[in-house]
Amino acid sequence: MKNILLWVIIIVAVVVLYGLYNNYQEGSVKELSYKTLLENIDSKSIREATIKGTAVEGTLLSKQRFTSTVPEDGQSKIADALVKSGANVKVVSADRDSWISWALSLWL
Repeated sequence: MKNILLWVIIIVAVVVLYGLYNNYQEGSVKELSYKTLLENIDSKSIREATIKGTAVEGTLLSKQRFTSTVPEDGQSKIADALVKSGANVKVVSADRDSWISWALSLWL
C-alpha cells in the first residue's frame, strides 16, 4: 500500500512540474510577423502594446507576450489601429536612449 502511495505522489509531482514548465514557456516572448500583428489588431486580440521606433512589444489577451517590427512609416498607423481596437498603447520615443550614444561619441 505504501508503495502505491509513493508512486501516486511521484506521478502527481511529475504532472505538476510539467504544468509549471508549460506555464513558464507561455511566458516567453513570441515573435510576430507584421501580417500576424495586423491580424491580431483586427481581431482585437492585443491587450497592451508599447511602440518604440519600429519595435512593437506587448501582451495578447491570452497573456502571451509578443514582439514585432513595423515599417519606418507605419508607427502612427499601428498606434491608431491599436487604440481603435481597444488596446492600451504606449508610445516611447526611439531617441530616448540616444543620449548614451551621444555621450560616448563625445568621449571617444
